[in-house]
Amino acid sequence: MEILHTHRKHTREKGEEVMLFEDILALLRSGERVYRAAWKNGDFIFMIPGLDNVRLPCDGPQAASLGVLNVTTRTRIDYKHDGGDLIIGWTPNVYDIFAEDWEVK
Repeated sequence: MEILHTHRKHTREKGEEVMLFEDILALLRSGERVYRAAWKNGDFIFMIPGLDNVRLPCDGPQAASLGVLNVTTRTRIDYKHDGGDLIIGWTPNVYDIFAEDWEVK
């Protein structure tokens, strides 16, 4: 299914345009990278779609004891730091949800 999107922005009383958290959800689903102006340069979030029946290597003692070889992953949002770190499964906080400074990377 193709998701069509626009970079919808809301206009505030002062005439300034803002993008809200609910606006970026469609952008994330379509593969866009988004960020907040308040974040450090280069940081952004992106969506990773879920996968069925992913085979995991069981080469460590914990993995072997679980006996898990095939898993299903859920769709999630990941956060990429400018320094190279990746947060897998990022969850927005209340400031992110109500922020008006979202942009497309």
